[in-house]
Amino acid sequence: MAMLNESNLLAMKARAAKFRTNHVGTKLNEAELHEFEALAEKRKQTPSELIRGLVLGEIERDKQPSRASVELEEIASLRLAGGPPTP
Repeated sequence: MAMLNESNLLAMKARAAKFRTNHVGTKLNEAELHEFEALAEKRKQTPSELIRGLVLGEIERDKQPSRASVELEEIASLRLAGGPPTP
């Protein structure tokens, strides 16, 4: 039997940190639940996979620097260039 020394305990703690042990939940009405279930089925995912993907996607999106829309960038570049060409 392996002895539990400090390095073994640290290694076990590092592995356990990757386990999904925390719960996040919400409530949906019947219509929302049916739409959610249909979306999960359409994407061929379990409800938990769909929710986890949506949450983690939002976290990653929030880490990205905010960027103006493509339309706003186009308007700004036209104005900086002196506007559209005149006929």
